Amino acid sequence: MTHPHTLDARQAHSRLHELIVLDVRTPAEYATGHLPGALNVPLDHLTRALPDIREAAVRGDILVVCASGTRSEAACTTLAGHGITTAALAGGTGAWADGGHTLHHPDSHRPTTWNMERQVRFAAGAVVLTGLALGRLRPAFRLASAGWSSPPSPTPAVWRPSSPNSRTTAPAKVTSKSPWPPSAATDPRRADTPWGTMG
Repeated sequence: MTHPHTLDARQAHSRLHELIVLDVRTPAEYATGHLPGALNVPLDHLTRALPDIREAAVRGDILVVCASGTRSEAACTTLAGHGITTAALAGGTGAWADGGHTLHHPDSHRPTTWNMERQVRFAAGAVVLTGLALGRLRPAFRLASAGWSSPPSPTPAVWRPSSPNSRTTAPAKVTSKSPWPPSAATDPRRADTPWGTMG
């Protein structure tokens, strides 16, 4: 790659036709709008996609994109450590949209889907609020709501519903079996690629 390791939105837009664009955001973020033609390879799946990314780098220049530029810079650093030269989009999709460039919204007429993290937060919040309300009648309900929403580890300050441990919480177990719309990551109507999803 002969251009800088960071491209601004104007530079990226002028070269979009010749770039291979990797979007390292989550599938749910990707579904809210992405650069035209971008492939979704979440940051935590990057190392699994290394063989395909290395092969693509031989065919053309790679632009890595996220929401603000932080994750894409981290991805570029990871790829550089494996001998793959890439560039990051400065400011991410936010800067792209602010520059007046369009974001692709796949299947915009399809009902909005909730990812697992949002479903877990909703379920936990609903149970906690119900437990607190019922706790006015019987204090035991407050304990039940606290047990439902507690993190699976003794370090609640660093627990995030999107972490691997979140799948062991009661809300995650319930929502994973719910009839609600599938998340963007598991929706069969999304096109699978060797790297991730493309919609």
